[in-house]
Amino acid sequence: MVGQLFSTFLSDPSLIAFAQLCWDPSWNGSDVGFQAFCLQVSVECVSKDRPALLQVTL
Repeated sequence: MVGQLFSTFLSDPSLIAFAQLCWDPSWNGSDVGFQAFCLQVSVECVSKDRPALLQVTL
């Protein structure tokens, strides 16, 4: 679902995969704060049409 939404705005498969990972409810990361950061950054970059900043920010 999220992958489809992000693929509407993104053409880079790695960014779409990152979005799917971040939005996965079964996040296995040990740091929930990092997941929240990734979610915020991914939405911010896509909404402002600056997907390249996602990789820079991370």
